[in-house]
Amino acid sequence: MRFAATSMRQERSTGGRPLLRGRVSEGDLSPHSSSTNGIASSSTKAAFRLLVCNDDTCEVLAPAGPAAEIRRELTARNLIRLSWVTSPRTVLLVKKPNDSAAENALCRIAAFLESEGLTVLVEPAVAAATRNANGAASTWSPDEASTLGSRVDFCVSLGGDGTILWVAGLFSRAVPPVISYAMGSLGFMTPFLVEDCHRSLGHVLNGEVYVTLRARLACRILRNNAKLVAQEEDNSWTESPPFTVLNEVVIDRGPAHSLVELDCYCDGMPMSRVYADGVIIATPTGSTAYSLAAGGSMVHPGISAMLLTPICAHALSSRPLLLPDGVELRIRVPDTSRCTAWLAFDGKSRTELHRGDTLCARVSPFPVPAVCSSTESEDWFRAAKVGLNWNMRAEQKPLQLPRTYSEVGMLSPPWPSRAPTPDA
Repeated sequence: MRFAATSMRQERSTGGRPLLRGRVSEGDLSPHSSSTNGIASSSTKAAFRLLVCNDDTCEVLAPAGPAAEIRRELTARNLIRLSWVTSPRTVLLVKKPNDSAAENALCRIAAFLESEGLTVLVEPAVAAATRNANGAASTWSPDEASTLGSRVDFCVSLGGDGTILWVAGLFSRAVPPVISYAMGSLGFMTPFLVEDCHRSLGHVLNGEVYVTLRARLACRILRNNAKLVAQEEDNSWTESPPFTVLNEVVIDRGPAHSLVELDCYCDGMPMSRVYADGVIIATPTGSTAYSLAAGGSMVHPGISAMLLTPICAHALSSRPLLLPDGVELRIRVPDTSRCTAWLAFDGKSRTELHRGDTLCARVSPFPVPAVCSSTESEDWFRAAKVGLNWNMRAEQKPLQLPRTYSEVGMLSPPWPSRAPTPDA
């Protein structure tokens, strides 16, 4: 049973966590609770139900069977097949800036997709170049930028991982499927080769590919204006426009020479005050970027979660955390902090976080569907090995074991097994 969670929000705990309730009712007891084969009903387990809620829905779980087992479905979906119900009509091409090879590839791909009957959109900055190369010349005006999500069927990225971040930033809500060609430096998220673009694009047009849903973070800043404006406490907060990031949001000390103090909250519950150069809130996609350099774990993109990684914390016990996707993280600069903090969203939109200001972050419901070259796991492990040399080392020589029992003595130590007796 599923129903809206609006009425349940009033029943949440003060920390923001959903309430799980079990209740026994004679009318709701399962058939196994009655007397069977002379066994009294009191010997069976009491029936119960779980009310499981998040911010969107609530679900009633009624464990069944004599053991009343609590089970859950596996939420990870490692194989997500893309198939078109109707043929795609509009495609967006985005290239790496100031790169002649990427510009030439964009013109070739634009001409190919136009020959397949698609409407090709390019960014305004490169519209003239594609027009001169007999490619796509369609673009958009600043007033039409907000309508891209409703017009574009899929995107083509020509560049490195930074180009994919740029493509994702063009869509504040739902992102179309993105096929990425490696034309950058590292290419952790670019599994396709531009030399094979006709074949791979043909698979996309025919709906013969798998996608991986790369989670994004939805962030906002709560500004504390209580010291600036004489208002009531309830009206002393202003909220910034939302920010959506694919890799991470970084809170650091900026130009200050001292440590920054940051109060961390999870669903309204105080976790800890961090004394460090800053903290990183990353997605699984961003786990192999700045978070990894700061000591965080590598996280498979099929896991929808958030990483909280301290940067050079002034405590040996300060360790990275992996949190579920249903919580909201809040990082606040306390009023007693020696310095302010600074924010960066995917390395852009540098913003100062004043004393009393709060950053709110949670997993966005709108991921980035990235087209896979093979499967999600195969692409990710290949990128980890090739791009980061993960777990790569020289092969160890095998141990030369004895062939017979008579050769066991070869493995014994060269020194005597007992201490020599002194001379008389």
